[in-house]
Amino acid sequence: MGTAAAGAVVLGAAAGAKSFAPHVTVGGEKLRIPVASQAAGGVAKAQTAGIPSSWDYSADVVVVGDGGAGTSAAITAYDGGASVLILEKAPKGLDGGNTGVCGGFSIITPLTDEIALVNMLCYGTTPLDVITNYCTEFNNIGTWLTSLGATMNQFSVGAPSQVPHSFYAAYTSPDINGLDGSISVPAFNYPTKFLATGSPANGNDLWAFLDNCRATRGIPIMYQTPAQQLIQNPTTKEVIGVLATDWTGQDIYVRANKAVILACGGNENNPWIAANFFSDVPKSESLTFQGTPYNTGDGLFMAMRVGAKLWHMNRKEDLYLACKAGSLEVGVGLPLQGTNNIGYGVPAATTVPIIHVNRFGQRFYNEWTWSQPHSLASRPYTYYQMTTAATDGLDNPALTQPDASDWINMPFYAIFDSKAMKNGAFYQPPGGAVGYNAIHKLYAWSPDNSKELANGWIVTADNPQDLGAKITCRDFFGAVVGMNAAGLAATVTAYNAACAAGVDTAFGRPPKTLLPLTNPPFYAMEMTECLINTGGGPAHDKYSRTLDPDDNPIPRLYDAGEVGSIWGYLYYGGVGEAVVFGKIAGTHAATLSSWT
Repeated sequence: MGTAAAGAVVLGAAAGAKSFAPHVTVGGEKLRIPVASQAAGGVAKAQTAGIPSSWDYSADVVVVGDGGAGTSAAITAYDGGASVLILEKAPKGLDGGNTGVCGGFSIITPLTDEIALVNMLCYGTTPLDVITNYCTEFNNIGTWLTSLGATMNQFSVGAPSQVPHSFYAAYTSPDINGLDGSISVPAFNYPTKFLATGSPANGNDLWAFLDNCRATRGIPIMYQTPAQQLIQNPTTKEVIGVLATDWTGQDIYVRANKAVILACGGNENNPWIAANFFSDVPKSESLTFQGTPYNTGDGLFMAMRVGAKLWHMNRKEDLYLACKAGSLEVGVGLPLQGTNNIGYGVPAATTVPIIHVNRFGQRFYNEWTWSQPHSLASRPYTYYQMTTAATDGLDNPALTQPDASDWINMPFYAIFDSKAMKNGAFYQPPGGAVGYNAIHKLYAWSPDNSKELANGWIVTADNPQDLGAKITCRDFFGAVVGMNAAGLAATVTAYNAACAAGVDTAFGRPPKTLLPLTNPPFYAMEMTECLINTGGGPAHDKYSRTLDPDDNPIPRLYDAGEVGSIWGYLYYGGVGEAVVFGKIAGTHAATLSSWT
C-alpha cells in the first residue's frame, strides 16, 4: 500500500499503480449495515491525508459513490475521453445509493416556469445561475438517456404537496395548471422500462440502466471501499487523489489525474449531524430511515477538510411515518398509515380505525393530514414545574416535576382495534417497490401481522387502559416513564364520541375517517419519523465544482447529488438532480488537463 510522505514532497508518479481489480463479494448478511459514528466527522480518518510517495491506483477521474449521480458522472467522464474509477462504500448487491431505492421520478415543466418554481422552492438559498443550468440540463436529460438506449415514459399525476398553489395560479403556463383543486402536471417523467419488468416509479430501474451503461464501458468499481479523505496539494489546493480503505481493511491511495467527484450521498444516518444541524429531529435512536444506510455524511466531512463551503444543512426529507421494527437497523417503510391512504398499499382510512397518540396517551394532530405530524411529533416540549392543571398548546397536562426538555410526541403510538388487525398486512410495498427494505428485501411483513405481534413490535390488551399499561415509553435520557394509561383510555373514549357525533372538534379530522375503536382486543405499535434523504453538504457552482467559503472553486473537486444538493427548504425530486449534476460534473472534469 502507498505510504504518505512527511511534509512537502515531490508528488509520486503513477507508474506501477495497480490495475483495477473490482471487489464483487457481498460481505456478511444483508442486515449487517454500518452504524454511523457519533463523533464529529463520522468517518474513520479525521486528520488530513498527506501526499503519498506512491499510489496504489490511478485514473483520470475518481468518482466516490455509484448512485445516480456517481454513475452518471462516470459515464459522461468516460465518454469525454477520461479513464474512470468508482469507489463504493457498500458491497455489491447493496449499492446504488438512494437512487437505487427511490421513487425514480422528477417533474419536467416548461423551462421558464421551472426556473421560477425551483427558485421559489429554494427560497433564494441557491444561486440563480445554478438553478438555470440545472433546469436547462434537466429539460434535456430525456434526450441524453434516450441516446444511451433508455425508454422514456410519461405519466400525468397530481402536483406534489410541497409545490405552492400560488405557483400554479400565478406563474405557470396555462396549459399545465388546473386550478380546480386537482392540479395536474402532464409532463411527469419516469425513466422506466430499463429492466424487463420496467415498473414505473422505481428508481432501481433507472439506476440499473445507468449501471449497465457503466458496465458496458468497462468502468471499474471497487466495492466495500469507502473513501476516507481527499488528498490535496497544500500549495495549489488542487485535490489530486483519495485515501480509501479497501474491503480487506487496508488503506489505499488512489490518484486522480484530473479530478475527484464526490457523489457519496447525504448524511441522514449520522447521529452527530442530525443532532447539530437538524432543528426538529429528536434523539436519533427514535428515528428510522427509508433510504440507503450507507449515507453517513462521509462526503460532507471530506469536503470540509479541504475548505468547502456548506449549504442547505437544514434540508431533509422526512415524508413518512414508520414502525422502526424492533432491532432492525432499517425501518420497514410505511406501515399502518391507514388514516392517510396515500397509495402505499396500506389500509384505506375509510375501512380501518386508527389514532396516533403520544406518551400521555393523547392525540396530538389530525391523523388524516400526513404533512403535519412531523413538525408536531418532532417539536421539542418543555416540562415546567407547576402544581396547577395548566396545559400547553398541545393540550398536554403540565407535570409537577423538574424542568426538562424532551420530545413527548416522538416516538408515538398507533392505536387500533381487531378490525384493523384483521384487515391484512400493515406494511405492503407499493407496486413499484420503493425503500431500502423493499428493494433489498431485508424483511417481509407477515400477511396477518402475527409475526410482528409475536416479535413484540405490536402489543395487545382487552381494553385501552390495560393497553396503555403495557406500552413502555422512555424519555430522551432513556428513563422509563411509561404510557399514561388513564390518559389513553380517556382519549379513546373522546375519539369514539367524536365518531358518534361525526365531528372531530379536537383536530378537525374528516367525518369519513372517524371510525370508532370498538372491537376488542386493542393494539398499539410504536411509530417514528422516517427520514428519506438530506440535502446539506458542500456547495457547488453551475458546473458542479465544489466551492470554498469565498465562492471560488476548489481545484479539481466536484460534488453532485445528495452529498451537496441544490434544494433549499423544499424538495422537488432528487433523481433529476443526481443525473443532471452527475452528468455536468463528469463532462466538465473530463475536459481538465492532468495535474502532472
